[in-house]
Amino acid sequence: MKSGTYLGFSPTDESAVMCGEVEIVISDTDLRWRHAGGLYIDEATQPVSNFREMTRAEIATEFKSGASSIDKVVEGYVLIGGGPKLLFFDPARLEKGEFELIVVLPDISAIFGPTLLFGPEQVTRGEFDEAIKVIEEQAGAGVVPRLRNNGRAEN
Repeated sequence: MKSGTYLGFSPTDESAVMCGEVEIVISDTDLRWRHAGGLYIDEATQPVSNFREMTRAEIATEFKSGASSIDKVVEGYVLIGGGPKLLFFDPARLEKGEFELIVVLPDISAIFGPTLLFGPEQVTRGEFDEAIKVIEEQAGAGVVPRLRNNGRAEN
């Protein structure tokens, strides 16, 4: 599992844009999740040892048959015993604005859509900030629930 800080968007029904900021920090030992859900920050930590690597066949089940994006996935992990699935894409093969990490959640939030995150290099290049800017240009400034605002939208 690739270490680093990943930033992106995760579904929430407590947001005017149906998503909030999410941060996943992966170290050699732990995976820490923080999600601005609109009312508060949802947090969780799991040892990386609680995840197992997925087979190519398991990864393929997360995509529609014939999807070309599956070829960009370099590794996948699932929480042992059932839980989130983490699909890591090859950063060298991504177009600007494509996500390096997709998290497929097993609960009701999966109905709203996947959790989509930019990788560490993308964050450094400002791609997460650009995505926020695009959302705000279309939906209004401060509409995305943010971690910096205790999980709430600023407006």
